[in-house]
Amino acid sequence: MAKKLIRIKIPINPSTIQQGQAYPVIVQNIPFVRRHWHHRVDVEHQLLEPRISKIIFRKVVKDLKEKDTSYQNIWRIKEIYYPYIIIDVYSTNGKKLLILTLNLRNYNYFPPQVGLLTTDERLIMKLKDSAIVQDELGIKHIIAHATGVWICTPGTYKYHDFYYDIDRWEKGRYDISTNMIELINRIISMIDRTNEDIVEVAK
Repeated sequence: MAKKLIRIKIPINPSTIQQGQAYPVIVQNIPFVRRHWHHRVDVEHQLLEPRISKIIFRKVVKDLKEKDTSYQNIWRIKEIYYPYIIIDVYSTNGKKLLILTLNLRNYNYFPPQVGLLTTDERLIMKLKDSAIVQDELGIKHIIAHATGVWICTPGTYKYHDFYYDIDRWEKGRYDISTNMIELINRIISMIDRTNEDIVEVAK
């Protein structure tokens, strides 16, 4: 049976947007999967009013461009096209190590989706254990997954989706831990940039 999307738009003036506000488009009949008490959603669907989403996206891009020169030896913006921000990550020797992708389609109603690509833009399914930096408790926060590695850290979609019951995105989306620059640097700090052989090749 065909599914019909019903969108309920909230009329607003974009100039009145204030921090802390998010304006969703309510979309019905998207398939949901229940886990615990949380409905997981496919965030490839546009759930936020596109006009508002693009305004927020442009603000994030502006902030990144103002500050990214401070990190030129670590990462540089490769390409920007809504809703994606594509970032080249470099080794300590200055060689391009991998590509970090941020999907801000529904930001900041949802946190960004994060992906890792090889330098020739193939999806990374697993990093070598030796390439992943452990935290102070000896835990690794980059995890192999069937749809590409999972970055298990606050500020990313998969993290807040999985830990929805104990660490909900809407409660802390304006914390320093979810700031985009801080998030990018934290993700990159999980990778041993002295190691240029980082991708686990499928056998």
